[in-house]
Amino acid sequence: MLAKRIIATAVALSMSVAVLASGCSIFGADGETAEIKNAADTYFSKLIKGKNTAKYVDAGSVTEPDYTDDQWDVLGVVTSKAEYEIKEIQGSKKEGKAKVKIEFKYVDAEDIEDDLKKPTLNELLDAIEAAKNTETETIKLDLVYVDEEWLVDLASDEEAKEFLKTIVDSIDLGGSKPTETEPTETTPADTEPDITSSESSESKETKESKESKESKESKQSSSGNGTIVNFDEMNFYINGKKYTLGKTTLQEMIDDGVPFDKNDIKHADDIVEKNHQLSSFSIELGEYLSAQVYVFNDTDGDLAAKDCYVNEIYLPIYEDRKQDVLTFDFSMDLTVDDIKASCGDPDDEDTYDSDDGTYHSYRMYYKTKSSKYMRGSSYTFEFINDVLRYIYIEYMP
Repeated sequence: MLAKRIIATAVALSMSVAVLASGCSIFGADGETAEIKNAADTYFSKLIKGKNTAKYVDAGSVTEPDYTDDQWDVLGVVTSKAEYEIKEIQGSKKEGKAKVKIEFKYVDAEDIEDDLKKPTLNELLDAIEAAKNTETETIKLDLVYVDEEWLVDLASDEEAKEFLKTIVDSIDLGGSKPTETEPTETTPADTEPDITSSESSESKETKESKESKESKESKQSSSGNGTIVNFDEMNFYINGKKYTLGKTTLQEMIDDGVPFDKNDIKHADDIVEKNHQLSSFSIELGEYLSAQVYVFNDTDGDLAAKDCYVNEIYLPIYEDRKQDVLTFDFSMDLTVDDIKASCGDPDDEDTYDSDDGTYHSYRMYYKTKSSKYMRGSSYTFEFINDVLRYIYIEYMP
């Protein structure tokens, strides 16, 4: 699971991790050991959730992580699969200091990225989700007892953050690199004269309109109405039942028996802070195939995840993994031309081509503005070698 804080001036990511807390005291009373363990556990859980650690560090200010959006996403998936265990505790109030060893098990994203050779973000996230092998790192924390409170030493805080940064520091995402293109201007000298008659022009327009209509009708989903981008009603369907981003709550989907991953749905009671988004609840679509939905809390207080509305859905598409559980208002065998014919040119786009010419990715984005947050609602379609591979739809109020 990962949570993302959505605010007007910055975006911070928050991740939850399975905690296996245990410890042994080498010196110090049992009560003191428990206090040290709780302090280390609280600090480390805040650290990997991307939250400000200043309250738990013996310093007036701390250095906050500096990641790109892609690195936040990668780190979020890595830590959602990670586990940490407090293995050893040493310390006493009398000495005023303590040492804690934490065993951290995680998927090595850089190894996966190297094997894939400049993957897109979605390809890397999928590979991390599917990975079985983990790395183990021992994190050593020094704590000090100050004003009747155990705090992490500033140097330990910086070292722990530096370690987390190494997990994603060298990630090189091929599909995330836009290819810049210079705008072109058409001048009269570049334009050939129009020699068609008004009658043939009208005939051509009528023919194109008819072909466009037939194309749209052929791409219409059995569940929906054929509309591809619709910011007024961002629908998706599970087993034919309609759900709408920004309206449907996670609890409604649970009550309907949507086939969520059993481990994910255990987090339905997790508290989502205001202006935070929590992911990911996997919907099982078939063997080795799932979609991800995210919930968002835009109220003025905290909410349980199940009471938040679903505001994002992400679906990878594979030629060899067919499913009919999840559908949209449109077909999932769309081409770039189909989308442009229906929606016009995208608001943004980026492309990537491998050096050997065997890999080409193209993303097209349709966006709207939010009056409340930095980003608004969006539809993103990603094509790999001219075939639609990823659909990503997000609602923002």
